[in-house]
Amino acid sequence: MSRPRVEILHVAGCPNHESARTQVERIAAKLGVQPQIDLIQVADADAARRFRFLGSPTVRVGGVDIEPGAEGRRDFVFSCRVYRTEDGLAGLPDDAWLRCALTERAPTGPAERILEVTALPPERLGSARGARLSEDERGFYRWILRRFAEGRPPPPAALRQEADRLRLALGGALAALRR
Repeated sequence: MSRPRVEILHVAGCPNHESARTQVERIAAKLGVQPQIDLIQVADADAARRFRFLGSPTVRVGGVDIEPGAEGRRDFVFSCRVYRTEDGLAGLPDDAWLRCALTERAPTGPAERILEVTALPPERLGSARGARLSEDERGFYRWILRRFAEGRPPPPAALRQEADRLRLALGGALAALRR
């Protein structure tokens, strides 16, 4: 089984980076995923910019920050990170974000468990599900999934705004997702 790469970027003395590792291990075990966990210490402000570091700890799965919307941020800092979760401000990312990232980016493993529980056909899961979508349509699909994982289904205006941002025709993108 391939193992998703999880990076935990942190500054020296970060009080939350070990808790982030524990969080990753706990959620991965529940999902039946065996990630490769890399702890990466960010040494200074220059390194923070090079690593596109949003603060300590930063958790990435498959090279992508697990916080929804983080890919658009440019506030790279050499300091602690505060996450805005559904439960308020926190020093660790939301469990739902990590579950979503590990499930979405795990090459194999969880899909088989999902199939057993839901009886979904393999072509409805993972990379097979999105194979017929363009890169922008896949991005739109992932954006929608993240909103549901956060417990915030996107309203029509937000769907239109995200489709516009990705330069997609909303009706065409939704039709592609239905197919």
